[in-house]
Amino acid sequence: MKGARSLTDEEIRNVFNTLTNKRDQCLFMVGIKGGLRISEILSLKLKNVMQFGEVANQLTVDKRNTKGKIESRTIPLSPSLKECLMDYVKTIGNLDPERPLFKSEQSKKSIGRVQAHGILKRAFNELKLAGKCSTHSLRKSYCHRVHKALGEKVEKTQVAMGHKNINSTISYLQVDREEVEKAILGLG
Repeated sequence: MKGARSLTDEEIRNVFNTLTNKRDQCLFMVGIKGGLRISEILSLKLKNVMQFGEVANQLTVDKRNTKGKIESRTIPLSPSLKECLMDYVKTIGNLDPERPLFKSEQSKKSIGRVQAHGILKRAFNELKLAGKCSTHSLRKSYCHRVHKALGEKVEKTQVAMGHKNINSTISYLQVDREEVEKAILGLG
């Protein structure tokens, strides 16, 4: 989503703590620590994250659920994301591999994009986060965090994001206008 901003580390902690249940916290963390698009997150089933009755070390988004539908995407699970998934899976009664990971409480299907947006928007509003925050803020936050962790190497960040074109990665890393304005105002 064009114009969505990334979240600071403090905002990430606050949003996580504001979310009211394990499902919503886990949804948020998969976006923040996995860098998946919201459509990819919502397409996940238990079989995508579970292996031999345990949370796997990586998760795979099926090809049919990725942008462009060209190839599947596999990402490693950080220890904290794996722990979050384990805590969440413990709350699920039915461990059918075909069960949507982020199942709606009203149906057997996954929650939808609008519902995911509403869940996150309530937390963003409760915390009075300025700027445009949306489901895409999770992916943008991941991009900025992984870019920094990779020594600001754009080519490596491109791989982490699953972008085919480096220009897509560069567009995620555009300078945050609010950050620039804050720096200018800080000059006195």
